[in-house]
Amino acid sequence: MGHRIYLSLVSKTRRVGRLPKIAASIASVNGRKLINWFENLKEARRLRAIDLEISRKLYESIVLQSRKPSFYSVIKIPDTVNGRFELIVLHLFLLLYCFRRNSIATLVRQNLINIMIEDLDRALRQMGTGDLSVGRKVKKMASVIQVRLRAYESALESGHEGLSKVVTENFFASVQPAPDIEIKLMTGYVLQASKGLLKMSREEVMSGRVIFPALPDGTNSEFQRAAS
Repeated sequence: MGHRIYLSLVSKTRRVGRLPKIAASIASVNGRKLINWFENLKEARRLRAIDLEISRKLYESIVLQSRKPSFYSVIKIPDTVNGRFELIVLHLFLLLYCFRRNSIATLVRQNLINIMIEDLDRALRQMGTGDLSVGRKVKKMASVIQVRLRAYESALESGHEGLSKVVTENFFASVQPAPDIEIKLMTGYVLQASKGLLKMSREEVMSGRVIFPALPDGTNSEFQRAAS
């Protein structure tokens, strides 16, 4: 009897002695997992920050191109809030369309839309729009953007005539009669821009720099062809 008790006590002592070692082993494993989790989180944040910076540079390119004087002086797009808004939406579409075709990072595409919405919000506040109505107006403009993006995609897929119709509706609806030469120029610009952007490599686009076509100045061959 005493012998069995002794053996039982020895067995228990040995098991108890192993517990700290087991606990230390578990802590080590959990510690490595925790370290890996933090490292993965840090890397994910770093990549998101890079994508956001790229998106901001791309949006700056969109805005700069949309402000080119030839859009208003040669192509005769009305130099109004709506006219400038439509140009920014068009160039946003051109990038998103080419991104999707070239499998550019989804996060960059979504960042671009988010940055534009933030910019619209900021612009409305600077124009003196009341805080209570800014949210409603931004929501409405966001809805318009989605409609425009779908319309441009369908038009670009359908060919020159369909694209010309959408260009007329978006840029020259308030101009009567509709200016034939300017509509031709704008339609040609959209087609040229989409082809050029599709030729850019993923690395070029992800550098944050894009090259849009040169605009007609009223004297070059492109303008003359449209006028003929």
